[in-house]
Amino acid sequence: NCYDPGTGNGQFSSLSQCQSSCIVPSWDCDGQGNCYDPGTGNGLYSSLVSCESECSYVYVYEIGLTNFKIYPNPSNNIFNLEFSSLIKRDLEIRVINSIGEIIYTENLKNHIGEYSNYIRLEEYSKSIYFLEIYTDNGIINKKLILQ
Repeated sequence: NCYDPGTGNGQFSSLSQCQSSCIVPSWDCDGQGNCYDPGTGNGLYSSLVSCESECSYVYVYEIGLTNFKIYPNPSNNIFNLEFSSLIKRDLEIRVINSIGEIIYTENLKNHIGEYSNYIRLEEYSKSIYFLEIYTDNGIINKKLILQ
C-alpha cells in the first residue's frame, strides 16, 4: 500500500509513482470481455495479453465460437486464426486498416466445426489493424498489431 507519512519525506514524489513502484500490475476479467487492473497486485493474470486472451474467449464463446485464437499477435506478417463453430452458420471475416478500408475478406457459408487459416499482411505497412468476424449472433472485434 502507498501512504503519505505526513512528514514531506516520503520516498516517492507522487501517488502514481509510488503505486507503479510498490504494486506490480495485474489484471482481472470483468466478464464482459474487458480487462482491468484492480490496483492491488492480486489480479488473476500477470499480463494484459494473458488476460485479454482469456477474456476474449469468454466473450467469443457467448457468440457461439469456441477455442478462439489469433497468434502471433503482434506479428511481422502472418496471423494465424483458429476457432470452432458449434452450429452451422454464415461467417464473414474481415481485416480493416486504421482508416476503415477493408484489406482482407473471407466468407464462410454454412460453416460448422473447426476453422484454421492464416492472414498474410506482409504487403501492408506496420500499423494496427482490426479483425472483425460477423456472425448471426454478433460481431467479434480484435486488434491486430503488425510490427
